[in-house]
Amino acid sequence: MQYENKKIEATVLFVKDIKKAVNFYVEKLDLEKTEEQEDFANIKIGNTNIALLGPKVVNDLIGKKITNPGHSSLIAAEVEDLDKTYKELKSKRVNFIKEPKMQSWGQYTAYFTDQDG
Repeated sequence: MQYENKKIEATVLFVKDIKKAVNFYVEKLDLEKTEEQEDFANIKIGNTNIALLGPKVVNDLIGKKITNPGHSSLIAAEVEDLDKTYKELKSKRVNFIKEPKMQSWGQYTAYFTDQDG
């Protein structure tokens, strides 16, 4: 299978609480919710999606219980003005774990956590 002209359809995150996760991505990050069910939600970001799966759906989907949902995931997004975006998100009480910084590889980055930490 060749990966040319392919795209990532979604980044899937296992979350503890769908409502809290949707609130974080929609209210704090200003992303669009395209679907929400009891234990699933889809968030649109550009031309891809963030699929939020709660514990029941994860268990049904992969057949095992996730003991620590909401951890060990990273989504990278490019923004036009990182300093401006950083200030906007800080004003919405987003928890940054790394403030904006020029990295050794030449990217200017900042890192924050979602509602699950």
